[in-house]
Amino acid sequence: MKKRASTILSMASLLILLGASAAFAGSIEIRADIPFDFVAGNKMLPAGTYNVSRPATGTLQIRNHKLDHGIATVLVNAMESAKTQSSTRLIFNRYGDRYFLSQVWTVGRATGDSVPKSSQERELAKELAARGALGPEIVSIVATVE
Repeated sequence: MKKRASTILSMASLLILLGASAAFAGSIEIRADIPFDFVAGNKMLPAGTYNVSRPATGTLQIRNHKLDHGIATVLVNAMESAKTQSSTRLIFNRYGDRYFLSQVWTVGRATGDSVPKSSQERELAKELAARGALGPEIVSIVATVE
């Protein structure tokens, strides 16, 4: 009986912690001025001011501040750094004049979001590698937490 009560208490604690972390993850909103067109997931977005939020665990929503059609929702993977971040920033992979959202980091955290490579990015990387290109240039855009 005690073992069952202990198991139930442990499971309830775990559910509370998971719910708190999901709520915390969704409460952050980031604003960034992105000076170039870019791809987020499979959607091309124009240069502009963007709000990045986490509407649910495992997703990011990227919304152009002025354009109704400038919205993308992407699935992301959690990632960890060895240290907490000193700034909030969006990381892009640049291939020539094409930019792809790759990572999102928030100041004061050691965890971030990794955007899986889209089919467009994989094809472009493969094509450039066949021509002897080394790989993408990493471009970092500093953002603010709203």
